[in-house]
Amino acid sequence: MSVDDQRRLMEEIAQCSAAIEKAYDDVDKINVGAIGCVCRQLHVHVLGRKVGDVVWPRPVWGATNPVKYEAAAAEAAMQKIMMSLASERPIRLSMKNLPL
Repeated sequence: MSVDDQRRLMEEIAQCSAAIEKAYDDVDKINVGAIGCVCRQLHVHVLGRKVGDVVWPRPVWGATNPVKYEAAAAEAAMQKIMMSLASERPIRLSMKNLPL
């Protein structure tokens, strides 16, 4: 990645972190990981953690079997984060192709 792309990625991680903390007032800390062993393209996970969650204080990745959101719950969570992001800066996001 170019230096400019790296800088933009770090800014976007910071924006996502702030949006999660704003949307969920019970978040104690933010975890960020770029651990794409299966997917070849760069992707970054930004997630809120709270003390006492099911695997606290261990990393969440690979700690338990994934639990798929119900479609309505996934939609509500995405809308909540998108609204939080949009309140900080203008964004154009679409939920059409997001894996739920």
